[in-house]
Amino acid sequence: FQKGHLFLDLETDPRLNTLHNVYDYSERIHGSDTADWKQPYWDRAFYNGHYYSYFGVGPILTVYVPYYVLTGALPGDAVVSMVYSVLCALLLLGVLEELRTKFLPRVHLLFYAIGYIALFFASLVPLVMVSSCFYYIAVNAAMAFALLFFLLFFHAFSMKQGIGRRLCAAAAGLAFVLLVLCRPNAAIAVMCAAAPTAVLYLLEKETPWKYKLADLAAFVIPVAIGGGLICVYNAARFGSPTEFGTSYQLTVSDITRNTLRIDPSRLVAFVYYYLLQPLDTGLIFPFFSAHAEGLFTIGNYMYHTCSMGLFAIPMFLCLLLLVHPSIQQKNLSKRLTYLFFILGALLVAFLDFSLGGIFVRYLCDITLPLGILALLLALEYEARLTENRFGRPILLCIFVCSIFIGSMLIF
Repeated sequence: FQKGHLFLDLETDPRLNTLHNVYDYSERIHGSDTADWKQPYWDRAFYNGHYYSYFGVGPILTVYVPYYVLTGALPGDAVVSMVYSVLCALLLLGVLEELRTKFLPRVHLLFYAIGYIALFFASLVPLVMVSSCFYYIAVNAAMAFALLFFLLFFHAFSMKQGIGRRLCAAAAGLAFVLLVLCRPNAAIAVMCAAAPTAVLYLLEKETPWKYKLADLAAFVIPVAIGGGLICVYNAARFGSPTEFGTSYQLTVSDITRNTLRIDPSRLVAFVYYYLLQPLDTGLIFPFFSAHAEGLFTIGNYMYHTCSMGLFAIPMFLCLLLLVHPSIQQKNLSKRLTYLFFILGALLVAFLDFSLGGIFVRYLCDITLPLGILALLLALEYEARLTENRFGRPILLCIFVCSIFIGSMLIF
């Protein structure tokens, strides 16, 4: 940007432009003249003879530029990851408070505190932080802005009518744009989780339409402006307002071959790898690790490296409490919000599986929204327990195990 262009300041090998399909890895390594190691810039987008980053500029705008203005230097990866992880820790507590106030009866303070710590580790934020590099910084920033959006969005609906409510809604819109600028697919789960609250508000009969439209405009205007700028940026680089650059990624396969297709074998693979796959275990520290080998194929090449299923962390077993009779179901807003938390997360996970592959980093698109829901269900279940002697110890055991496993994965 400082040099006045949108492509990366990286030298390109002109022989890449002579290939029939430069995105086909087998063609890039076919002969010594086009050996892949001669173009070392993996996982960048290659388009019209230039390298681009398909990772969004959200971290650049929110951490790198302010840091550079203040210090005249660029922050290291670990510093950027620390900033976003600290934000996640603080914002997560704020989001829990908003949703607890909105949906839950009184909760036990100590149980709530332990549950919050368990959620922080189960969400894999610490794992993302210590894996700091440009891959994980995008995920880390997306987690922070997803939580910022949730906090501002749900808080806006708890405020009285007035300018404060509209400013909060506008800030939520800006947070949503920043989320898209970090990791667009993660924004789908966030949007789904927020949709019931917005729709039910618009269907209210008690609130005059002039207030509804003012609130809606406060949120939509920054989203529309930000979305328009994103489209202009995409079109200026790749000729299409909806192309973020992933279609032109130089990686281990031609990513344009990845398609969104539903068939039994893909669904079985998705359910296993994203939900059920256990962690590898051993007797040597750190005792737990993501699984690094594929178990079966689904008929075509799929990117597959270190992976684990959501339920490998016990915290997420609390999602099963959604159907327990102790969970109050009469509140329509709560019921729909919980349902769309799950549907949005599953949709994003299947998109990641179909278009990206299998990797523990992709799981981080859904660990926060589903972890928040899991803790809310656990808190409500505990608050409504009466004579059940084993319910609380089991939940505390789940929390402690989640903290232990989440902390061991750091190593």
